[in-house]
Amino acid sequence: MDDVISRVTGYVTYDVRVECPHCNHALSLNQSPYDDDSSEYRPAEDELGRTLFGSITEVAKWDQLGIKYNCCACEKEFILNALEI
Repeated sequence: MDDVISRVTGYVTYDVRVECPHCNHALSLNQSPYDDDSSEYRPAEDELGRTLFGSITEVAKWDQLGIKYNCCACEKEFILNALEI
């Protein structure tokens, strides 16, 4: 009798956390309000996802990002410049 190995499909989850450089508030840039289409804090495009995972035509990159955000606590602007594991 042949052993059958079951196949499964996995899914990727991620969390991008930063502290606001102005007020030190902990922010999760891939969660609400930053991923909410109706939020003023969401970037116009999914720059974070495209940067992390790339696309068919673009390679993923984790440094020199330049993604602008506004802190949802103090409203001040900051730039996500790099990611680390």
